[in-house]
Amino acid sequence: MGTGFSEIIQGAMYFMNDVRWQEQLAADPAQFFRAKSAFVISAIPRFNCPPNMQEYLTYTAPAVDDMVYTAEEDKTSGFVIETGKTGFQLCSVAMENKQSNGSVFLTPVDCSYDDETGDVTVNADVRTAQSLVLDFYTDGEFTNELDDEQKRIMSLAVACDWYFQFANDYLGIANLVTDKSFSIKSPSEHIRANTERMRYLREELRSELHAYEQRLYKVQFTPKTMIPKV
Repeated sequence: MGTGFSEIIQGAMYFMNDVRWQEQLAADPAQFFRAKSAFVISAIPRFNCPPNMQEYLTYTAPAVDDMVYTAEEDKTSGFVIETGKTGFQLCSVAMENKQSNGSVFLTPVDCSYDDETGDVTVNADVRTAQSLVLDFYTDGEFTNELDDEQKRIMSLAVACDWYFQFANDYLGIANLVTDKSFSIKSPSEHIRANTERMRYLREELRSELHAYEQRLYKVQFTPKTMIPKV
């Protein structure tokens, strides 16, 4: 068994303070890991020391699926949806709720999933015409089992990609219209601060990659008689 993407994603959250990720994980774990696995794949090229590390970081991509179930009649808690979607590790169910302005938000619903039959038991009452969103996820996995140091570096690489996206968000760099209810003391200073944080993360990653490569070099060329016994 290799190392799952979900472990790297949760490790990356240690370096980040993004409440949105925490809320998304709580609301719909399957959809959350499905979306964030893209960060793991994107971050792999950052783990480039030693050079042959890329060959070591081969992986199997996540398996995902989804569907929308709309109740044709009122359903009481404990009813079963026969999805036919088998073999997944995780299934999440969320109820669609429409606001008066037409926007839609999802509320997580307790459920249980049988990966052999694909049946999903929904532990909530559902009204006629009410829609449920079902997300299915099987974790992406590195072919090799990563050690703690490798996991930390991969998690830090994911955090770098996250901050790169955050710092380059359009609303964060566009010339914003301000008024009495909204203003930024110094837009240029705000952008400069984001850039500095991104640079700090990159330097931290570069430093850990260098230290990791140096340790591998020492282990490879240090005589065993000189390695202290633990």
